[in-house]
Amino acid sequence: MHSSSITAQAYKASESLCFNSLRFSTTGRCGGRRIRPFTSALSISLSWQGGLTSPLKSSVRLLSSDIPALLSLSQINHTLNHLALKRYFKVKEIGSPTLGYIVSGVAAGRPLPALNTALWLDHLPTVVYYLDPDIRWLFDEVRGLTRLVKRVKRNERLELRFMYDWWGRKSELGYGVVTVDAGVWVRIWVGLLEAALKGGCRFLRIDGAHVLNTQYAPCSVPRVVPGVDAAVPSAGAVPRVTRSSRLRSEKCLEAQVSSHPRPAVGSAKITPAPPGASFPPERELSPMPDEGTSFQTSSPCLTTLYLRSSMMLQPLFLPHTINLIRNHSSVLCHLELVSIRANNLVWQEFFPKLMLPALQHFTYTFSMFMGGPLITLQLLLDFFARHPTMREVKLHGVSIRDPFPSIEPTLLPSLRHLDAHPRIVSWLLQHPTSCPSLHFVSLTSEH
Repeated sequence: MHSSSITAQAYKASESLCFNSLRFSTTGRCGGRRIRPFTSALSISLSWQGGLTSPLKSSVRLLSSDIPALLSLSQINHTLNHLALKRYFKVKEIGSPTLGYIVSGVAAGRPLPALNTALWLDHLPTVVYYLDPDIRWLFDEVRGLTRLVKRVKRNERLELRFMYDWWGRKSELGYGVVTVDAGVWVRIWVGLLEAALKGGCRFLRIDGAHVLNTQYAPCSVPRVVPGVDAAVPSAGAVPRVTRSSRLRSEKCLEAQVSSHPRPAVGSAKITPAPPGASFPPERELSPMPDEGTSFQTSSPCLTTLYLRSSMMLQPLFLPHTINLIRNHSSVLCHLELVSIRANNLVWQEFFPKLMLPALQHFTYTFSMFMGGPLITLQLLLDFFARHPTMREVKLHGVSIRDPFPSIEPTLLPSLRHLDAHPRIVSWLLQHPTSCPSLHFVSLTSEH
């Protein structure tokens, strides 16, 4: 059965809503398989309210393997929009949007056009989205997500996960490197996060994109957005991104992409960093220009921030990350920093800028097998001293070879749960009156 026949005739039926029956062609193909001829015409009854009986639902199910046809049906009217897209989400195994959440993985393809077309989807408190590993789709996906979180009434939990390709696995593609304009990228990515926070997002997780900085175009310079009192690692400022310059950058990227054939499956061409290079490279700190801010337009709402992305602490995004945390500092109670590869200059700029009066849970973990510098105890000690409200601390991948600094007996008075290396536990509990509220201790080895 040809999908175009079903789509066209369903459209005619939805326009008039006065037919008692509708006749379809009785033979054809669906999803590449031959459909046996029907012995009688397939009847479809439509009420004046646009209600659809089971025969039409069965016909929509026949189009399960024809995604373009389902999307075309969804644009006819509200009833077909619900029917076709509900079937689409089931075929693509995209969570349960009708229940208020979506989980989109690799098998789901690129579902954002369908999600943004779903007229009935206005309640979506939880979004877990796996970004396509093919960076040529990166801008479109982020813009589509931005439209989605702006459109729905509720979005309390947003998890953005880059695929494993972002770690730098060699690509099987046989052509040149696809680059990303850093100025455009930082603008649309920060725009997505700001849109979510304006909508009242309470839980934010960013996972992956550890070496996306190796894909930035050589001509694009990391954009520094101030709002932090001291300098941050930066390669310099870039001119303000205007509409015309953005369009030129995007056309440049599109022209570069269109000059190469598209692969059968999505993947990213990654340029590995030079051997022995740090992530990001060590550099002198430069003063920050005094113009522009980010994350200043949303009311404090973020209570949990889970960062497992080195990208968010690289020079391009470090000021934005600090601004995000500081703008929601009054309500942020759960902060996790996991598998973030950064040098000591970055941590020296990051931790001193944080003052979180509501913080109760703090996690820092880093696998020593990943290589790279380890965070120092002195940085953590200063951070602990400013946050006496912390009730749970988990540490893994902290340098224990440096001299242990002296601590005050009154450090961490509210701590109840401690998970760390034995030497760190011994250091924190060296005074008889240390951590008077402690109830649970877990000893973990670094190896």
